[in-house]
Amino acid sequence: NAELAAAMVIKPYSGRDVLDAIARLEGA
Repeated sequence: NAELAAAMVIKPYSGRDVLDAIARLEGA
């Protein structure tokens, strides 16, 4: 997801937050 990748670059998150966000977006 390009938007998620951009957000991760702009505002770093913890590893667990990133994985959780990816899982939720892909599950939606």
